[in-house]
Order: sequence, then structure tokens, then C-alpha cells
Amino acid sequence: MSVLVVAVASVTACSFLTDLDRLSGGDASTTSDAAGTGETGADATTAPDGSSDAVAPTDAGGDAKDAGILDRSVACAAQPISFLFCADFDSVAQPQDGWSYIDINPDSGTWGLDTVNFRTGPAAGVVSIPGGGSGSEHAQLGYSNPGPLSAVSVAFDLRLDVSTLGTLATNAMGQVFIGNNHSATLLVGPGATASLDCYNGGVESESPVAAIDVPPTRTWFRARITLDSTKANLFFDGKLVATVAMQAATGSVDAIVGGVYTSGPGSTMRAQFDNVLVSSP
Repeated sequence: MSVLVVAVASVTACSFLTDLDRLSGGDASTTSDAAGTGETGADATTAPDGSSDAVAPTDAGGDAKDAGILDRSVACAAQPISFLFCADFDSVAQPQDGWSYIDINPDSGTWGLDTVNFRTGPAAGVVSIPGGGSGSEHAQLGYSNPGPLSAVSVAFDLRLDVSTLGTLATNAMGQVFIGNNHSATLLVGPGATASLDCYNGGVESESPVAAIDVPPTRTWFRARITLDSTKANLFFDGKLVATVAMQAATGSVDAIVGGVYTSGPGSTMRAQFDNVLVSSP
């Protein structure tokens, strides 16, 4: 098993801030995950048979394709769409099974399986990472492909398992790379904010993003990060919430989820991940 340590100091070229005040609602908006269903997230839809596994294009201009949604009624290996890698954490003994690597700072992060809070059962991956401020705290699951490819996307169901975002450090929850100099990263924090942070081969770019509706903490929603030869995009539940122009790049690709890194002092981030899908759109 190869291990990739991601350098985080340089991933600061562009940043998009998004209002996540709705995420700070805490337990008042908690879904009924105690039963292990976790099916009341923002992208849950009802199938003709009354189940919640079928998915459809999301509301508010969203699109199933842009949510990176897969068919949750079947296992990863049977997905009806083209993909590079898929992890649903349902038939593994350890969360890292099937991934290219796991990279954990032994003093500051953990990965496990959660059989209570999942988007689709019987399990989800769960990560915990403290906000220590040193920048070395991380607990990553990563997929690598030698390519060469000029586009990569990672989509995942995400549940921020904290009562409030108000005391969080900056937490990188998902990241994609093309080669070594082009990347896009979903950041949550500090506090009730989110951003798309990009490294564009040394070229900086920044643009404001309008406020969007996002689910409360402890509610499932779907995030997707895309990176290609012209732009990086961030989608929440199929709705485009951030974009930045990028230079063309071709090479190996990496997709990373979990506690990619944390920066600054703050409280512990705990989050569940499910139905991770890596593709080259």
C-alpha cells in the first residue's frame, strides 16, 4: 500500500466563502440517525416502492450529474455509470479497504466504521480530527490513478457530526489533484463558513460566491468537487456554489476525503462519509 503525504502549505491560491450559518443549528435539526437509517439528508428521494434509495435530480437548479450521484440501491461494483473508484463502506472490515492509501497522523486523527449514522447501510466511514493549529493533523483516505487524465471529480455524502461549526478550525474535507500543481479543496471552517480552495500552477484567482442554502449539522448532504483543464467547481446537492478558472493540466490524479488537513486552533471535527465516487468527467 502506497502512502501519499499531501503538502498543504501551498494550497492557498484561491478561496470562495460560503455562508454555512444553517449548518450551525446543532441538535435542533438532527435527523433520526439513531435508528441507523440516515435517509433524511438533502439528497434523499423516494422510489416508487416507497424506499429512499432511488435518487433524482435535486431541486433549486441542481442536477443528478452535478451531484455525482450514484444508484444507492446497488453496491459500488454494480453502479450503472462510469467511474474510476467507488467506496460505500458497506462490505469492508476497515474503512481503508479498497482505497489506494490511508494516511493518518497517529497523534491527531482516526478513521473508523459507523454502523449507526450512515447514508446507506450497513455502514459509513467516520473520521475525527482535532483542531490543534500545527497543520500536521490529518486522517486521509486517498485514491490514486497514474493517468494521464485531464479531469477528475470526487463526490461524497457528508454528515458533519458536530453540534456547532462556530468553534471549528479550518478543516479540509475533500480534495482532488491533477499532477502536483493543480488542486481543488473543500474547506469547512473556521466557524460557520465553507470555501473552495485552489492551487492553479502558481496562478491566483478569487471571486465572491452568493449565499446558498445548506443542510444543518448532523444532516446528510452531497458534496462534489470537480477539476478539469478550464475550471474547478464545488457543488452542494447538485447546485453549483463555487467555480474558479484553472489552467490546463494533464497527469496523474488523486482524490482524498476525510481530515485532509486542519489549520488553526479549534474544536474537534467529526464527520461521516458515505458513497464516495471518483470519476473523470
